[in-house]
Amino acid sequence: MTTWTKGTIGLYAAYVDGYSGNQLRPPTKIRVYGWLFYDEAHVSDGSIGQWRGTAWEIHPITRIEVFENGVWKVIQ
Repeated sequence: MTTWTKGTIGLYAAYVDGYSGNQLRPPTKIRVYGWLFYDEAHVSDGSIGQWRGTAWEIHPITRIEVFENGVWKVIQ
């Protein structure tokens, strides 16, 4: 999606350009849709527990929704 840029997605992010300890804004509830993919390359590369929680990814992402004013809004 051409509109899924760092600037447009960053409007909903608590952190941009990595974790700094200082939130830009409160966290936003989101829904991410796509195919669940187990990326075996990350199992033994040392990233799990560091900057990655698991080897599971959503890939490709096909839709993102943001919870605003009590309703789910699709980011177009």
